[in-house]
Amino acid sequence: MEVSVEPIVREKLKGHWNARLDDKGRMKLAAEILAYFDKEADKRVFLTSVYDDIISIYPNRVWQQNLRVMAQVAEGEDPDFSESLEFLANSSGGNSEIDSQGRLLIPADIRAASQLDDQQLILVPAKERIDIYTVSQFEERRKRAQEQLAEARKALQRRGLV
Repeated sequence: MEVSVEPIVREKLKGHWNARLDDKGRMKLAAEILAYFDKEADKRVFLTSVYDDIISIYPNRVWQQNLRVMAQVAEGEDPDFSESLEFLANSSGGNSEIDSQGRLLIPADIRAASQLDDQQLILVPAKERIDIYTVSQFEERRKRAQEQLAEARKALQRRGLV
């Protein structure tokens, strides 16, 4: 079954940013990230972990699109996969909003489960979400990417990567 996805017309974030939670569990976001979220009509975000225990920040618009994709897959291909993913996303997730000071509150249960308190964090854009890595998670992800680099580069160069 073909899943329809809305076309993306917005410029992607590039780079990575360091962050840390304050004593109330808020993370000050970099100016580039704030500018990205300022373009969203809906300022709410959904935080969850569906990729390797990494917490991801989804603009509400993007998470709603993910829910539509899961619903389409549930109707046709495999309802168990969609229901399991949605359950895990909801059970490890929570809603939040960027405040007027450019801070994002990470819900307490997400902070505790992911052990984000008192850690240096690294924010990395991935598609239309932003992944929150601890330093050790970031280094592990970098190591995996390095192991795939030569093969990935060759494949992408065949498709026009400069």
